Amino acid sequence: MINRKTFLGCSEYKNGCKFSINKTIATKKLTEKNINDLLEKGSCWRVQPFLY
Repeated sequence: MINRKTFLGCSEYKNGCKFSINKTIATKKLTEKNINDLLEKGSCWRVQPFLY
């Protein structure tokens, strides 16, 4: 993954990979741990302001 200012992108983009993930979703900033858990575990996470 390549860390950009507002998103993470696939380091294989030159070979056609189009994967990217925004660091902000619905005005909530994702932490590095949130993004790592999603990419490594493929599981959902809980971002504080989304919890009721």
